[in-house]
Amino acid sequence: MKVSCLFTAFTIFVGFAFPANAQDDLSEFAQLADVTDDAEAEAGGLADEDDVMYEDESFLDFIWTLPVIYENDENPLIQEARVTGLYQWQTAEVEPRESKLKSARESETRRARIGGLIRTLYNVEIEGQVDLDGNDNFSYDGIDELTVSYTTEGGTRLEAGKMRVPFSYEGATHSQQLPVMERSLLVDQILPSKTTGISLSGPIDETNWSYFAGVFSGERSREFGDFGDGVFYMARLEYDFRKAAMDAAREQKKNDKDKANDDAPIDALDREKFHFDYVYNADVDKNTALQPFRHMFATGIELEKGRFGFAGDLIYATGNVDLWGITAMPWVYLIEDKLQFVARYSYADTDDVDGLVLRPRYEQLSQGITKITGDEYHSFYAGLNYYIHENNLKLMSGLEYSVMNEERSRNRVYKGWTWMSGVRVSF
Repeated sequence: MKVSCLFTAFTIFVGFAFPANAQDDLSEFAQLADVTDDAEAEAGGLADEDDVMYEDESFLDFIWTLPVIYENDENPLIQEARVTGLYQWQTAEVEPRESKLKSARESETRRARIGGLIRTLYNVEIEGQVDLDGNDNFSYDGIDELTVSYTTEGGTRLEAGKMRVPFSYEGATHSQQLPVMERSLLVDQILPSKTTGISLSGPIDETNWSYFAGVFSGERSREFGDFGDGVFYMARLEYDFRKAAMDAAREQKKNDKDKANDDAPIDALDREKFHFDYVYNADVDKNTALQPFRHMFATGIELEKGRFGFAGDLIYATGNVDLWGITAMPWVYLIEDKLQFVARYSYADTDDVDGLVLRPRYEQLSQGITKITGDEYHSFYAGLNYYIHENNLKLMSGLEYSVMNEERSRNRVYKGWTWMSGVRVSF
């Protein structure tokens, strides 16, 4: 056992000192460690399976187990304790096509967070992270998310704390899992901030439907919002077409007299979902966690089959200003599970001449510009993502062309290119 631990420690050193050869070295030492442990086992030693680095376990797989402080499903009190974190760095160059605007460049720590997760009593999870200001010596910058949840054996989940509001595909998807550098202007302008709330979610009986329902504080706060300063509500329905197709195929096989087809593959997409989201802003005049829309709707689909995928939304919001638009995002893996090409078209429109605000990231970087508004917006995004260790470690780069118009005055207030690149790490 001691020999295998020494080999493991030496392997980690080799991986950091000589990255180009780390994988080959790891494989050799891992095989030797396995042989040593097998010998100890035959000699009566206590070889622990968790201490063995198998041949099919990569160096990065091993690194990503290090934040796990404790893990034991047989302990009735605490089953898991781990450190969690996230770091996202990116740079952007903006090239406006308007003579009065100048090009600009910015590099920044986009997000930095540290926290932890505890699984206890088999059904309870305590999870949270704090924001760190990566551009100011990683000083404390508030609570990002902090929740306590209880999940029944049937999958019903009760959660309370500061959390994400899962409105639209882009809004419901964690930034680390998004295949684009930034959310679209349409979603960015409508999506509520993370805030304090209570939610209930889970499957609906034996159907292929699931639901989410929550009540949230309308106060935007670095820590926890106060329900006394206003509230808003959200409901989400989701239908899993893939599950429905697989259930139907299994039932057909069960009733099929030709038992030779029992092992035939089921023709279903890897992912096929429909969702409908609704937000009701009860205190539109004082809520700061979201824009002054009374009602917000989003409906869309998520599809994935092999190397191909697509996600799209139709979004509408009404209140002091009416706003609507679409996002459409197809992607394809040029190298399976490694190199991904993604594109996105986003359109937003409003009946208010100043109802849309150009995104501060990064279109408003042009010198002398503080705020650009309009009533019609188009953007086209194309990018490449390289997944070094799935979504835990990836490189991203994307080019976006955007146009902002004032349709009533027939005036184009902005058009230009934005090139973004970055690295994203999470554990």
